[in-house]
Amino acid sequence: MNNQLLSFLGICRRAGKMTLGYDSVVSSVTNGESCLVIMADDISPRTEKHLTEALTGTPVSIMKVPYDRNTLGKSLGKFTAIISVNDRGFAVKITELIENSQ
Repeated sequence: MNNQLLSFLGICRRAGKMTLGYDSVVSSVTNGESCLVIMADDISPRTEKHLTEALTGTPVSIMKVPYDRNTLGKSLGKFTAIISVNDRGFAVKITELIENSQ
């Protein structure tokens, strides 16, 4: 388990630079606030398809992490399968940690 990634996600949440949940994430992307969208590995195929379609044509990257929603929830304090990182610095570091965890 990449505890560094989970810890950094928790820091991002506490810093107020994160949006959780499908509707809030789509809204963040639409409003130009989102820099990165993260999905849990146990997200439903239907939700993943809808999210991908909703973000088509936007400059926001979508990444899947090797954790289920329960593991993400423990690090964030709220159970969710979809996360938006709303800060470029956090997004760059989290992208790097995700790529290193795969």
